[in-house]
Amino acid sequence: MFYSHSLLSRKSQLGTVWMAAYQQSRLQKSHVIVTDISHTVEQIMFPKAPLALRLSGNLLLGVTRIYSKKVDYLHDDWNKFFSQVIIKLKPVNTSITFQAVTLPDTFELDAMDFGETVNLMESSDSHKKTLDDNTLSEDNIVDEDMYISFHVPGAG
Repeated sequence: MFYSHSLLSRKSQLGTVWMAAYQQSRLQKSHVIVTDISHTVEQIMFPKAPLALRLSGNLLLGVTRIYSKKVDYLHDDWNKFFSQVIIKLKPVNTSITFQAVTLPDTFELDAMDFGETVNLMESSDSHKKTLDDNTLSEDNIVDEDMYISFHVPGAG
């Protein structure tokens, strides 16, 4: 086998890949996290010193094992995050009364309480009309038609 021994030393990036290919049990999470996959593959495909095909194949095997470990770590982190989100978003009380989700038989808008009431007639806005301008009179409604006709004051 022809390769530079400094190329596969423990401290080098290809040394970590070699260790992943041959000694998976010695591979630590910190080694996996700091390994840059694309840069490592470029070093294997275009080495500074010639590498035997068997060695480059085994180094690529190490790259795939490191990539697999990175995916496993990402999957574990995602599962932890997702379970924490589910716990945080879990509803406290899911019991809802029937009246809370159904409309009453008769809907009375005047009987509803909307909190603070605002009198629109006392507003100083110039774009507000009086109650008589906004109300239809009984003589404008035609009973024969199925459509309602009304007269808008001020419109041509």
